[in-house]
Amino acid sequence: MKSSLVFVGLFFLFPSVFLWGEDRSPILFDLQAGVGSVFSPAGLSELFGKTGMLGGRLGHRLSDYWTIGGQYASYRVTSTTSSENDLTLAPITGWVQRDFPWTRLYTPYLLADLGMSRNKRTDLSHQKSQTGWTAGFFLGIRLKISDMQDLALEVGVRQFARVRQNNQDMRTFNGAVSLRFFLPQSWVPLKPEVDISDADLEIPLLANEEEVEIDPTLLAEEELDRLQNSIDSGRIAPITFDPGSAILQTPSLETLDALGAILRRYPETRVRIYGFIEESYTGTAREALASARAQVVGTYVVRNFYLNEIRLVFMGEKPPAGSSRRITFEPIPTR
Repeated sequence: MKSSLVFVGLFFLFPSVFLWGEDRSPILFDLQAGVGSVFSPAGLSELFGKTGMLGGRLGHRLSDYWTIGGQYASYRVTSTTSSENDLTLAPITGWVQRDFPWTRLYTPYLLADLGMSRNKRTDLSHQKSQTGWTAGFFLGIRLKISDMQDLALEVGVRQFARVRQNNQDMRTFNGAVSLRFFLPQSWVPLKPEVDISDADLEIPLLANEEEVEIDPTLLAEEELDRLQNSIDSGRIAPITFDPGSAILQTPSLETLDALGAILRRYPETRVRIYGFIEESYTGTAREALASARAQVVGTYVVRNFYLNEIRLVFMGEKPPAGSSRRITFEPIPTR
């Protein structure tokens, strides 16, 4: 009982620390509480009634659509005959979640997990436990309540193996509320900022002894075009953001580094950067978010590759050539 009260206290109090945090990172925690019932097989559903569940998930958000992680939970299955026959089921699973971005505030999702469960029961006044496999499938909807927290409601079914005597399985139907909070971006290691003067800007990375009579602008155009083709074909991750925000997602850093390297190799090249909005925004809100995304990309390459910001021009939204793009960039002709 005490452990349940402590968990409930953490569920509502501890995550409030992050209400005033800064940008959120891809690392997240879920705290869960729920109820349910046994529905299969028929013999067990008559012997056992309601179930209560407390648990937590640790995850890493890979993109706008995919999140993976691990989960620990504790299920208490109440016996309809005697409290001594109650069951305690403790599944430890790995899970994958597929989001279906709807609006900035509402995101339906599907979640599936698979793992092992330690099942405890009382048999002839003796406590016995055995390990069986477990799997679950859940449907939910997540609501954004702050920049650092999401609240989710989900329902689903779970299969427990080797729960009762004779290795009987059990299936439960559960509904749960989940409070998700993200670690602040400052808690996740990033590239250290380097103080650099204007005199150090645009230091050539490569020095060619032989002069080649090729217009460097044409070479830059070719490399930028090749980079965007790689994004569209899926060979390299697109530049993506958290839904409805200008927060870069971790898989985008490889592409941003490739863009910055091109700009360093061709110091005379100037580039337009366009932001793209996939959510249902209109009017000034849409323009502001598109511009903010372009600015974030520019800030990253300027700080990490020591570029003069005057070389970058941030534009409003431009329809992307590839469906996976959130950022489009193109060289500015010098002639």
